[in-house]
Amino acid sequence: MDLKKVPCGKLLKSMIFIFGTAALTTIAVKNSVNPYIDKLWGASHDFWGAAWTFIYELFGKNDFMVHLVGTTLMSAIVFVVFNALFLICDITGYPSWLLKYKVQPGKNEPVDSKKLWSCIRTSSF
Repeated sequence: MDLKKVPCGKLLKSMIFIFGTAALTTIAVKNSVNPYIDKLWGASHDFWGAAWTFIYELFGKNDFMVHLVGTTLMSAIVFVVFNALFLICDITGYPSWLLKYKVQPGKNEPVDSKKLWSCIRTSSF
């Protein structure tokens, strides 16, 4: 369909119909799904709100310390947790599907416990 041949009024009516239908559909879906989302969010909102209030008060309601220390601690916690999974895999050899992600497959299998504890002490302090 060539737009130059379509009258402006017909094009405007088509656009109004398309956007009107999209707007009405969006509003209808929002109104029908909204109560369920509110129930779901209400339950989790109480938990996250209480957790944030606890952390905020733990730092003495100091925004700077919450953001500085909080982001550092969060990054460190995520790093330690995910690397602990790889450490467990190195120590136990289980799950075997995780071993394919080792940087040097075949090296240090099984891990020498004396070297491991020395590495943990060095990196922790």
